[in-house]
Amino acid sequence: SGLEDAERFGVALGLYPRFHDGFDKARRDKFLMNEVVKSVGGLEVVQQQSCENLEEALEFARKLGVVEDEEEIIGRENLDAEKRKVRITTQRKMVVVKPPRGVASDDVHLCSNLASVRMAFDKVHHSPVFGSPTSSKHERVLLQEFASGVEYAVDVVCKDGERKVAALWRYDKRSANGAPFVYFGTELVSAAEKEKEVERAVCEYVFKALEALSVRWGISHVEVIADEVDGRIRVRLVEVNW
Repeated sequence: SGLEDAERFGVALGLYPRFHDGFDKARRDKFLMNEVVKSVGGLEVVQQQSCENLEEALEFARKLGVVEDEEEIIGRENLDAEKRKVRITTQRKMVVVKPPRGVASDDVHLCSNLASVRMAFDKVHHSPVFGSPTSSKHERVLLQEFASGVEYAVDVVCKDGERKVAALWRYDKRSANGAPFVYFGTELVSAAEKEKEVERAVCEYVFKALEALSVRWGISHVEVIADEVDGRIRVRLVEVNW
């Protein structure tokens, strides 16, 4: 809220480029943000699509492996109960449905079947853009691959392109009470020790993401997901906040 106006105000005051990062939609639009981090920074991001209508959303969800209802579809194959249980566990795919511009976890939905994708899309589509001075509404809905792993948040201070990590947090975020993303705890962790390979990889990724988004001044709060794939540490962006 207010970020777009603050960017325009800074430019109007003549602060850009010596003490200001200028105006950039990719710092507010979460779809554009990931696209820039991937194309400019060469970093790995989740699969995503900006959807104008429900048909596009359902097609993308199916591409990710989300189905109508796991138990119903698997049941048609006449598998016994034990095999059906294994198939449900191993085949279940999920997708995140959310506004391209939002705040915290408001209107962020974790969907495990196409019926929930439909409901989430309808809720987000044409909903008010948070903090919009013109009462604009979301004309598109963002769908993203659900990234499993450990979530980290990195607080960074920038001065003319020089970046320092002020704090590194490890989140314990799970589903509870019908909500998909609930904080059970946040832990302040270090990346200084040599054995902290994941934490160091997280910080390096965040610095590169900020460089791709041309963030050279001020403070930022960057959230990422880290996991391990084929013996390597993989870090992917959730979002960058200012």
